[in-house]
Amino acid sequence: MHRIFGNKKPEAPKVNISDVHGRVDGRVTNLDAKINQLEQELKKYKEQMAKTKGPALASIKQRAMQTLKRKKMYEQQRDSLAAQSFNIEQVKYIT
Repeated sequence: MHRIFGNKKPEAPKVNISDVHGRVDGRVTNLDAKINQLEQELKKYKEQMAKTKGPALASIKQRAMQTLKRKKMYEQQRDSLAAQSFNIEQVKYIT
């Protein structure tokens, strides 16, 4: 019979540590790919800066700086996820 305020919520499925570890590793791999892509862009900007002079150089430098900032952000995220992956792996060995 139903209660006055309804039924209790169905329980969430139990989390499998191996699945979580795989998802975190997948995100780390994805971030590595993004970092490599940004490195290629930075190489392109470096070549352009060597050839360009004048006011166009400033815009190229600005785009390169934005790319560097994005690369740093992705590297920090990757390092954080790698540490998280390591912790999950340690928990896997304990259980």
